[in-house]
Amino acid sequence: GETTDPMEVQEVVDSASELIGDHELRWNPDIERINNTKISYYCDETILAISWRQRIDGEYCNVSEVIIADPSQLRRKLAGDTFGYPVQQPATALAAESNAVFALNADYYKFRYNGICVYQRQLYRCEMKTVDTCYFDENGNMLFSRAGQFSSEDEVKKFIDDNNVLFSVSFGPILVDNGEICETKTYPLGNINENYSRSSFGQIDELHYLMVTINRTGGHEEGGRIANSAIIMHDFGCEKAYALDGGQTAEH
Repeated sequence: GETTDPMEVQEVVDSASELIGDHELRWNPDIERINNTKISYYCDETILAISWRQRIDGEYCNVSEVIIADPSQLRRKLAGDTFGYPVQQPATALAAESNAVFALNADYYKFRYNGICVYQRQLYRCEMKTVDTCYFDENGNMLFSRAGQFSSEDEVKKFIDDNNVLFSVSFGPILVDNGEICETKTYPLGNINENYSRSSFGQIDELHYLMVTINRTGGHEEGGRIANSAIIMHDFGCEKAYALDGGQTAEH
């Protein structure tokens, strides 16, 4: 549903107490939303998702918090379900095909040759030197490798096998690792020191995730630098966070 009444969402949250368990939600009814914008929410016995718009440190942000019951609910979708599929599809179409509750763009992989690409446990691209890569294992946990960490394809394959990696995304940089902000001064993608729309994915704790976009929309044309994203994800309490493709891809 959608509502401007935060107490309607709180009723949904209260009904999901068994799913939420010991998780501490970042959403709360007292958040000051931008212009009383609508809150979107979805809840069943296996997933709780809440999205809202909030100004954070002067940035115009879309924030989404998701808790899932099983790691199999966290998936990557490629156009045509095939690496290198020749037809482009927007995220909305891919989300509809997947019957997704929540979806966001990741790395526009077909038009970049940076980073390591794993899909359904298979290694499809192994460019190890230029960017940080984010992996998701069979337990729904985020893992990272840094640019230049691996020296051979065999090392990458061993990492995938040892950590039961299901898929990866390659954009970056890493924003937060082990609860600490990762400072990045230079990076080959994303114009990190300029103001653009930004998109970030973070893990708060087990099967508990946060997605934030900083948008050049609604009269807020500045956007943010990558350092802004790192601070925001850290302050929300993410143990791990990673930057996805920004700019036009992150417009909400």
